[in-house]
Amino acid sequence: MRTHLSLIAGNGDFPRMFVESARAQGVEVSAVGFKGETLPVIEGLVAKMKWIEIGQLQPLVDALLSYPSREVAMAGGIRKVRFFMPMRPDARALKVAKSLWAKKDDGILRAVARELESDGLTVVASTIYLEKAMATQGVLTKRTPSDRERADLECGLQLAREIGAADIGQTVVVKDGVPVAIEAIEGTDACIERGGKWAKGEAVVVKMLKPGQDVRFDLPAIGPKTMKVMKSAGARVLGVEAGHVLMIERDETLRLADKYGLTVVGL
Repeated sequence: MRTHLSLIAGNGDFPRMFVESARAQGVEVSAVGFKGETLPVIEGLVAKMKWIEIGQLQPLVDALLSYPSREVAMAGGIRKVRFFMPMRPDARALKVAKSLWAKKDDGILRAVARELESDGLTVVASTIYLEKAMATQGVLTKRTPSDRERADLECGLQLAREIGAADIGQTVVVKDGVPVAIEAIEGTDACIERGGKWAKGEAVVVKMLKPGQDVRFDLPAIGPKTMKVMKSAGARVLGVEAGHVLMIERDETLRLADKYGLTVVGL
Protein backbone atom coordinates (compact mmCIF):
# COMPACT_ATOMS: atom_id res chain seq x y z
CA MET A 1 0.00 0.00 0.00
CA ARG A 2 1.11 3.55 -0.71
CA THR A 3 2.06 5.42 2.48
CA HIS A 4 3.63 8.53 0.98
CA LEU A 5 3.16 10.67 -2.10
CA SER A 6 4.85 13.81 -3.41
CA LEU A 7 2.89 16.76 -4.73
CA ILE A 8 3.65 19.63 -7.07
CA ALA A 9 1.19 22.19 -5.72
CA GLY A 10 -0.07 24.90 -8.04
CA ASN A 11 -2.59 27.62 -7.26
CA GLY A 12 -6.19 27.45 -6.06
CA ASP A 13 -7.89 25.02 -3.69
CA PHE A 14 -7.18 21.86 -5.67
CA PRO A 15 -3.85 21.15 -3.87
CA ARG A 16 -5.46 21.60 -0.44
CA MET A 17 -8.29 19.26 -1.38
CA PHE A 18 -5.79 16.72 -2.72
CA VAL A 19 -3.72 16.75 0.48
CA GLU A 20 -6.76 16.46 2.75
CA SER A 21 -8.15 13.54 0.73
CA ALA A 22 -4.81 11.74 0.72
CA ARG A 23 -4.37 12.18 4.47
CA ALA A 24 -7.88 10.88 5.09
CA GLN A 25 -6.80 7.67 3.37
CA GLY A 26 -3.63 7.35 5.44
CA VAL A 27 -1.17 8.75 2.90
CA GLU A 28 1.44 11.28 3.95
CA VAL A 29 2.16 14.04 1.46
CA SER A 30 5.28 16.14 0.90
CA ALA A 31 4.94 19.08 -1.43
CA VAL A 32 6.77 21.60 -3.58
CA GLY A 33 5.06 24.98 -3.94
CA PHE A 34 5.60 28.00 -6.17
CA LYS A 35 6.21 31.40 -4.62
CA GLY A 36 3.38 33.75 -5.47
CA GLU A 37 1.07 30.98 -6.70
CA THR A 38 0.63 28.18 -4.16
CA LEU A 39 -1.57 28.93 -1.16
CA PRO A 40 0.56 29.20 2.02
CA VAL A 41 -1.98 27.06 3.92
CA ILE A 42 -0.62 23.99 2.12
CA GLU A 43 2.57 24.11 4.19
CA GLY A 44 0.60 23.44 7.38
CA LEU A 45 -1.05 20.35 5.88
CA VAL A 46 1.93 18.44 4.53
CA ALA A 47 4.80 16.54 6.12
CA LYS A 48 7.46 18.51 4.25
CA MET A 49 7.32 21.60 2.06
CA LYS A 50 9.81 23.32 -0.20
CA TRP A 51 9.21 26.60 -2.03
CA ILE A 52 10.70 27.42 -5.42
CA GLU A 53 10.42 30.16 -8.04
CA ILE A 54 8.47 29.54 -11.24
CA GLY A 55 10.85 28.45 -13.97
CA GLN A 56 13.28 26.67 -11.64
CA LEU A 57 13.08 23.09 -12.92
CA GLN A 58 16.24 21.58 -11.38
CA PRO A 59 15.33 22.73 -7.82
CA LEU A 60 11.91 21.17 -8.38
CA VAL A 61 13.45 17.83 -9.31
CA ASP A 62 15.96 18.02 -6.44
CA ALA A 63 13.18 18.69 -3.93
CA LEU A 64 11.08 15.78 -5.17
CA LEU A 65 14.06 13.41 -5.09
CA SER A 66 14.67 14.36 -1.46
CA TYR A 67 11.22 13.05 -0.45
CA PRO A 68 10.45 9.41 0.46
CA SER A 69 8.17 8.69 -2.52
CA ARG A 70 9.09 8.51 -6.18
CA GLU A 71 5.45 8.98 -7.13
CA VAL A 72 4.41 12.56 -7.89
CA ALA A 73 1.05 14.19 -8.48
CA MET A 74 0.42 17.65 -9.96
CA ALA A 75 -2.57 19.55 -8.53
CA GLY A 76 -3.48 23.13 -9.35
CA GLY A 77 -2.15 25.26 -12.16
CA ILE A 78 0.01 28.29 -12.75
CA ARG A 79 -1.67 31.45 -13.99
CA LYS A 80 -0.84 31.78 -17.66
CA VAL A 81 -0.13 35.47 -17.27
CA ARG A 82 2.89 34.55 -15.13
CA PHE A 83 4.64 33.42 -18.31
CA PHE A 84 4.56 37.03 -19.52
CA MET A 85 6.05 38.38 -16.30
CA PRO A 86 9.78 38.61 -15.54
CA MET A 87 11.22 35.27 -14.42
CA ARG A 88 14.57 33.57 -14.33
CA PRO A 89 14.31 30.04 -15.72
CA ASP A 90 17.26 27.80 -14.97
CA ALA A 91 19.27 25.98 -17.63
CA ARG A 92 17.13 22.85 -17.46
CA ALA A 93 13.90 24.81 -17.88
CA LEU A 94 15.36 26.69 -20.84
CA LYS A 95 16.31 23.38 -22.45
CA VAL A 96 12.74 22.13 -22.10
CA ALA A 97 11.32 25.41 -23.43
CA LYS A 98 13.48 25.24 -26.53
CA SER A 99 12.16 21.76 -27.29
CA LEU A 100 8.55 23.00 -27.47
CA TRP A 101 7.20 24.25 -30.77
CA ALA A 102 4.31 25.99 -29.03
CA LYS A 103 3.91 27.13 -25.42
CA LYS A 104 0.54 25.47 -24.81
CA ASP A 105 -0.67 24.04 -21.51
CA ASP A 106 -0.70 20.32 -22.23
CA GLY A 107 2.55 20.38 -24.17
CA ILE A 108 4.37 22.22 -21.37
CA LEU A 109 3.07 19.85 -18.69
CA ARG A 110 3.88 16.75 -20.72
CA ALA A 111 7.41 18.05 -21.21
CA VAL A 112 7.83 18.70 -17.48
CA ALA A 113 6.48 15.21 -16.74
CA ARG A 114 9.04 13.69 -19.11
CA GLU A 115 11.83 15.54 -17.30
CA LEU A 116 10.63 14.23 -13.95
CA GLU A 117 10.39 10.70 -15.29
CA SER A 118 13.91 10.91 -16.72
CA ASP A 119 15.09 11.18 -13.09
CA GLY A 120 13.18 8.11 -11.95
CA LEU A 121 10.00 9.84 -10.78
CA THR A 122 6.54 8.64 -11.79
CA VAL A 123 3.76 11.17 -12.41
CA VAL A 124 0.39 9.82 -11.26
CA ALA A 125 -3.14 11.14 -11.85
CA SER A 126 -4.09 14.11 -9.71
CA THR A 127 -7.50 12.50 -9.11
CA ILE A 128 -5.96 9.45 -7.44
CA TYR A 129 -7.82 10.19 -4.17
CA LEU A 130 -10.59 12.36 -5.57
CA GLU A 131 -12.80 10.11 -7.69
CA LYS A 132 -15.87 10.98 -5.61
CA ALA A 133 -15.27 14.69 -6.18
CA MET A 134 -15.75 14.49 -9.94
CA ALA A 135 -18.93 15.92 -11.48
CA THR A 136 -21.69 13.40 -12.08
CA GLN A 137 -24.14 13.33 -14.99
CA GLY A 138 -27.49 15.11 -14.92
CA VAL A 139 -28.95 18.24 -13.35
CA LEU A 140 -27.19 18.76 -10.01
CA THR A 141 -29.22 21.74 -8.75
CA LYS A 142 -32.84 22.52 -7.93
CA ARG A 143 -33.26 24.73 -10.97
CA THR A 144 -33.40 22.89 -14.30
CA PRO A 145 -32.39 24.43 -17.63
CA SER A 146 -34.98 25.73 -20.08
CA ASP A 147 -35.18 24.37 -23.63
CA ARG A 148 -33.23 27.38 -24.89
CA GLU A 149 -30.55 26.86 -22.24
CA ARG A 150 -30.31 23.16 -23.11
CA ALA A 151 -29.71 24.13 -26.73
CA ASP A 152 -26.97 26.52 -25.61
CA LEU A 153 -25.41 23.76 -23.50
CA GLU A 154 -25.18 21.53 -26.59
CA CYS A 155 -23.73 24.40 -28.61
CA GLY A 156 -21.26 25.19 -25.85
CA LEU A 157 -20.19 21.57 -25.53
CA GLN A 158 -19.37 21.37 -29.23
CA LEU A 159 -17.49 24.67 -29.15
CA ALA A 160 -15.57 23.66 -26.00
CA ARG A 161 -14.45 20.48 -27.78
CA GLU A 162 -13.14 22.53 -30.68
CA ILE A 163 -11.15 25.06 -28.64
CA GLY A 164 -9.95 22.24 -26.37
CA ALA A 165 -8.68 20.23 -29.32
CA ALA A 166 -6.61 23.28 -30.24
CA ASP A 167 -5.30 23.41 -26.61
CA ILE A 168 -6.64 26.96 -26.20
CA GLY A 169 -8.87 26.68 -23.13
CA GLN A 170 -11.50 24.64 -21.31
CA THR A 171 -14.39 27.11 -21.00
CA VAL A 172 -16.81 28.85 -23.35
CA VAL A 173 -19.77 31.19 -22.78
CA VAL A 174 -22.77 31.05 -25.11
CA LYS A 175 -26.04 32.93 -25.59
CA ASP A 176 -28.70 31.89 -28.12
CA GLY A 177 -26.21 29.72 -29.98
CA VAL A 178 -23.66 32.52 -30.27
CA PRO A 179 -20.25 32.18 -28.56
CA VAL A 180 -19.71 35.37 -26.54
CA ALA A 181 -16.48 34.41 -24.73
CA ILE A 182 -13.77 31.79 -25.12
CA GLU A 183 -11.24 31.10 -22.39
CA ALA A 184 -7.68 31.93 -23.32
CA ILE A 185 -4.94 33.31 -21.09
CA GLU A 186 -7.26 34.97 -18.57
CA GLY A 187 -8.70 31.82 -16.96
CA THR A 188 -12.24 30.58 -16.32
CA ASP A 189 -13.47 33.28 -13.93
CA ALA A 190 -12.42 36.15 -16.18
CA CYS A 191 -13.92 34.36 -19.19
CA ILE A 192 -17.28 34.08 -17.40
CA GLU A 193 -17.14 37.74 -16.39
CA ARG A 194 -16.35 38.82 -19.93
CA GLY A 195 -19.08 36.66 -21.42
CA GLY A 196 -21.60 37.86 -18.86
CA LYS A 197 -21.20 41.45 -20.04
CA TRP A 198 -22.39 40.48 -23.51
CA ALA A 199 -25.03 37.92 -22.52
CA LYS A 200 -26.94 40.34 -20.27
CA GLY A 201 -28.13 37.82 -17.67
CA GLU A 202 -28.59 34.87 -20.04
CA ALA A 203 -25.10 33.42 -20.26
CA VAL A 204 -24.66 29.66 -20.48
CA VAL A 205 -21.18 28.45 -19.52
CA VAL A 206 -19.61 25.11 -20.49
CA LYS A 207 -16.37 23.73 -19.04
CA MET A 208 -14.82 20.44 -20.09
CA LEU A 209 -11.64 18.43 -20.40
CA LYS A 210 -9.72 19.11 -23.59
CA PRO A 211 -9.96 16.19 -26.05
CA GLY A 212 -6.78 14.17 -25.83
CA GLN A 213 -5.65 15.98 -22.68
CA ASP A 214 -3.32 14.13 -20.34
CA VAL A 215 -5.55 13.45 -17.33
CA ARG A 216 -2.60 13.41 -14.94
CA PHE A 217 -2.65 17.19 -14.68
CA ASP A 218 -4.45 20.47 -15.37
CA LEU A 219 -7.92 19.00 -14.84
CA PRO A 220 -10.79 21.48 -15.15
CA ALA A 221 -12.32 22.40 -11.80
CA ILE A 222 -15.18 24.46 -10.40
CA GLY A 223 -15.98 25.48 -6.84
CA PRO A 224 -17.77 28.00 -4.61
CA LYS A 225 -15.84 30.86 -6.19
CA THR A 226 -17.15 29.83 -9.60
CA MET A 227 -20.73 30.18 -8.35
CA LYS A 228 -20.01 33.65 -6.98
CA VAL A 229 -18.48 34.70 -10.29
CA MET A 230 -21.48 33.26 -12.15
CA LYS A 231 -23.88 35.28 -10.00
CA SER A 232 -21.86 38.47 -10.35
CA ALA A 233 -21.60 38.07 -14.13
CA GLY A 234 -25.29 37.30 -14.59
CA ALA A 235 -24.62 33.78 -15.91
CA ARG A 236 -27.51 31.37 -15.27
CA VAL A 237 -26.32 27.90 -16.33
CA LEU A 238 -23.05 25.99 -15.97
CA GLY A 239 -22.49 22.75 -17.84
CA VAL A 240 -19.52 20.60 -16.80
CA GLU A 241 -18.25 17.36 -18.30
CA ALA A 242 -19.29 14.50 -16.05
CA GLY A 243 -16.41 12.36 -14.84
CA HIS A 244 -13.77 14.87 -15.93
CA VAL A 245 -14.44 18.11 -14.04
CA LEU A 246 -13.45 18.33 -10.38
CA MET A 247 -15.92 19.93 -8.00
CA ILE A 248 -14.06 21.70 -5.20
CA GLU A 249 -16.21 21.59 -2.04
CA ARG A 250 -19.06 19.98 -3.95
CA ASP A 251 -21.76 20.45 -1.28
CA GLU A 252 -20.96 24.14 -0.76
CA THR A 253 -20.73 24.71 -4.52
CA LEU A 254 -24.21 23.30 -5.12
CA ARG A 255 -25.62 25.06 -2.04
CA LEU A 256 -24.49 28.40 -3.43
CA ALA A 257 -25.83 27.52 -6.87
CA ASP A 258 -29.27 26.86 -5.36
CA LYS A 259 -29.07 30.00 -3.25
CA TYR A 260 -28.30 32.12 -6.32
CA GLY A 261 -30.88 30.38 -8.51
CA LEU A 262 -28.25 28.90 -10.83
CA THR A 263 -28.28 25.65 -12.75
CA VAL A 264 -25.37 23.19 -12.78
CA VAL A 265 -25.53 20.27 -15.20
CA GLY A 266 -23.19 17.31 -15.61
CA LEU A 267 -22.94 16.78 -19.38
